[in-house]
Amino acid sequence: MFLGSPDYDTLEADVRALIASAEGGAGTVPLIEKGASYGEFTTPWGATASAVAMTAQQRRAWAAQDASLQVELDDLSTAPLGTIVGSVSVSTPAGEQRSRLQLDRAIVDPGPGWRLMNPVPMIGALLASMK
Repeated sequence: MFLGSPDYDTLEADVRALIASAEGGAGTVPLIEKGASYGEFTTPWGATASAVAMTAQQRRAWAAQDASLQVELDDLSTAPLGTIVGSVSVSTPAGEQRSRLQLDRAIVDPGPGWRLMNPVPMIGALLASMK
C-alpha cells in the first residue's frame, strides 16, 4: 500500500489527522503589538515615558516558529508626545517586520529651579555631551 498504510481507509484517516494537526499549528502569529511598550525612558528629574509601537505586525506562520526581537532607541532628554524614538524589528525565517516607536507621553524640561538645585546631573550631562 501507499506510505506504509495497510489499506486505503487507514491511509485516508492518517492523512486527515495530519491535515488537522497542520491546521492547528499554523495561523496568524502576532509579532509586534500596536501600542505595546518596547522601552522606557527615565530622566534624572523623574519624568518617565514609554516607547510604544506605532503599528502592529503579524504573519502567517507555525506557532512554534522562532523569531528574534531587536529594539533600537534614540538618546533624548526632552521630547513632545508622539516623538519617534526608535524602532522594533522582528526577524523571522520569512523576513524582517518592523514598527517605529513613539513616546506615549511628553518628557518636559524640569525648569531652572530643578537645574539649580541638582547641579551634579547637569554637570554629568554637560561632560557626556562633550565626548
